[in-house]
Amino acid sequence: MRIAAGFTLLELLVVLALLGLLMGLVAPNFVGQLERSGRRFALDQFQAQLSQLPRWARLSGEVMVLEKLDAPKLNQGEEILSLPAGWHAAFTPPLRISPSQICSSSSIAVTDDHAQLAASYKITAPACTPVDEDQ
Repeated sequence: MRIAAGFTLLELLVVLALLGLLMGLVAPNFVGQLERSGRRFALDQFQAQLSQLPRWARLSGEVMVLEKLDAPKLNQGEEILSLPAGWHAAFTPPLRISPSQICSSSSIAVTDDHAQLAASYKITAPACTPVDEDQ
């Protein structure tokens, strides 16, 4: 008499059902973590670009004025300030940066593609250093 080795169809179905249940519980948390990570990266990149604006004003030799950001801001064809697609930034009052690297004070509200406030920054004159108001 020969004994069959291996798994039965029922055992395989139970294992697949358990794996499916486990993936259903874990996958949403994993996807949510990826979205939060991408959001934080975009905001960190925006803040880094903000801190470089005085350098761009000095290089161009012109006063830079920012009221809102709906599309990437370019300087001589090079992208100097951008947000992900669908995101917006509003500068209240408009941010003015002179070629001598002196800034006006401004509050910046960044909204995401769901029109929710993603971050807010404060730039104080004359330092031009953005401070994340959410921290």
